[in-house]
Formats: sequence, C-alpha cells, structure tokens
Amino acid sequence: MKKAYRDYITELRNGKHVARPVDGDQFEMRSIYPPRLYAAIDALHAALEQIPAVSVAEITGPRWLREWLARPTDIIDLDAAYARGAC
Repeated sequence: MKKAYRDYITELRNGKHVARPVDGDQFEMRSIYPPRLYAAIDALHAALEQIPAVSVAEITGPRWLREWLARPTDIIDLDAAYARGAC
C-alpha cells in the first residue's frame, strides 16, 4: 500500500519501506523501520530550508544527511547509516 508524506510516496518493497519523491526523481530512501524513514524525510525537509543560509557542514541534522548533501547518491540506506552511527 502506498502512502503520501511530505512530497514523498512511501511503500513497502522487498521487506523495506521506501520513500520516493512525487516529482518522479530517481532518488529514494530505504529502511526496514517506518519511523526512521519518516524522520529522514522530516530531516531532509528541515535541511533544505537551511540552504543556502549555511554551508553543508553547518546544517543541523543527522550526519548521513550532511554526507549525502556533500555527495548525493540515488539511494540512501538509512539502516546502513544507523548501523555506522550516522543517524
């Protein structure tokens, strides 16, 4: 079942909850834990509100977010980020 949340569509796919932007961008965030996924969407929105007022290194938010903003990828595995302490 798909759900809309803050300009993202979330769905369960292959045992992970996945969020993709509604604008059709190929970017996605994944987690087995839905609250982690929704918190990541919130963190991304909060970070984008800070740009360009502050540099990427100064953005308030989890480390995985600053790492992603410095080097964007198509997929963010939030469980892997959590495992390495970047949440």
